[in-house]
Amino acid sequence: MTEHNHPRRTRIEQGARTVVAGLLALAFAFFGLSKVTADPTQVAMFQGWGYPLWFMYLVGAAEIGAAALLAVPSSRFYGAAAVVGLMAGGFATHAFAGELMQLPLPLMTGAAAGLVAVLTRPSWSTDAAGNRAQAEAGDGA
Repeated sequence: MTEHNHPRRTRIEQGARTVVAGLLALAFAFFGLSKVTADPTQVAMFQGWGYPLWFMYLVGAAEIGAAALLAVPSSRFYGAAAVVGLMAGGFATHAFAGELMQLPLPLMTGAAAGLVAVLTRPSWSTDAAGNRAQAEAGDGA
């Protein structure tokens, strides 16, 4: 039995994907709700960064959407990809605002979401053997 087909490892990997995706979904549902309900702390932060309030609502809606996608196994890849994008924006916001102590949170959250995205990539990104699709070399051979 190859390592790839080992049933125990597959169950552990599936469980890990589910737990990490579930934690991300809960966190982003909470983060998004705090924005769309105009939590005073969120309002103050977005105003402090110079963003218009409509942007706070947009980010909150995107976070809730990402949470919903993460909660459904067939759409986890897309939710995780959305979280990676959102966290890139969060990282940039904190960096440009000089909030260096805030940088680890979007970095680690984005990394966790990236891991979920890699582990749940859709079948169109793999070949028949389950390997990642490789671009043709194009070296003229």
